[in-house]
Amino acid sequence: MKEFFRIACVLLLRLLIVVALSGVAMHAWYATAVANTSQAIPIAAAILVICVFVYYLTVRIAGRRLRLVRDSIIVTALLVGTWIFATNMILISNRSMMIRTMRDMNTIGIAIQAYAADHNSYPQVQTLDELTKQLVPAYIPEMRQKDGWRFPLRYEVDGQTLSGNYYLGSSGAGGTWEKSRLADYAPRRTESMSDDIIFHNGQFIASPMQ
Repeated sequence: MKEFFRIACVLLLRLLIVVALSGVAMHAWYATAVANTSQAIPIAAAILVICVFVYYLTVRIAGRRLRLVRDSIIVTALLVGTWIFATNMILISNRSMMIRTMRDMNTIGIAIQAYAADHNSYPQVQTLDELTKQLVPAYIPEMRQKDGWRFPLRYEVDGQTLSGNYYLGSSGAGGTWEKSRLADYAPRRTESMSDDIIFHNGQFIASPMQ
């Protein structure tokens, strides 16, 4: 019975360590994926290497001899599970941020349309701060100026009347703009959540969900 509890405690310790490190891997990988995708995989890989080290360390602490084949299989299974967990959580998190961003942009678009109905013109401003002053609180209680990834949204207007165009844009998970002007984007269905999201005259012309 004593041996059983010792083994159970060691296994529980390994599980807790892997869960904790996978959480760290998820946040680190997500943070770097937003800022610089090229650094995301190396950082996640480094954290997973730490998982391997900690696993073998717990084996030594338990006073059990290493068995190369068996322990390698267990470590591989733990790493694969951690990797799958981290990537799925990142995808879920990115999708949630994308949905929130598109919802916010649509809400702002509705407020812009309401403003235009009263003034026969879209807000003639160049920045989100100026747009906020035009719309809040008369047409929208509050207005978010950043997307779900915490990058600033953009607003552009072309024309003095309702025959003109207005654009709202998000740089997506990538955080970098593909074009210098929102008016330069052609209608398309984006392939990645890192692609820019563009809202034009009441509808999305570039987004992962159309």
